[in-house]
Amino acid sequence: MNCRVCGLTKPEDRFEIIKHSGNRRKICRECTREQRLARRSKDPEGWQQRRRATLLKSKYGISHEQYKQLWDSQGGVCKICKREETKGKWLSVDHCHNSLAVRGLLCHNCNSAIGLFEDNIDRLLSAIEYLGGG
Repeated sequence: MNCRVCGLTKPEDRFEIIKHSGNRRKICRECTREQRLARRSKDPEGWQQRRRATLLKSKYGISHEQYKQLWDSQGGVCKICKREETKGKWLSVDHCHNSLAVRGLLCHNCNSAIGLFEDNIDRLLSAIEYLGGG
């Protein structure tokens, strides 16, 4: 295949597959990477915001505005421990892995704990009983 940017003929595997169509991009991976880095360096804050918005939409089905509404409704703190995030500036989006419904925003530690308990209420109750000395 010929890259539209560099004009070089390269093997097909050097061109990414477009997810929604299954077709290959017309720009090779190397040129695509250079273009992304150039856009990123021109506007690092805007790039980060767009990246975050894309992640929120693709992974959780919510917009940045919906995230902000959750953040505001929780006062910018974790829904479980009521503390601000300490590992980074964003709280994690907690969601049900079966229904994919968003439950709230959690700090890294609370989100990890729930994940390690595999959202299993019986295990969490058992841990509570254990911590209470029962």
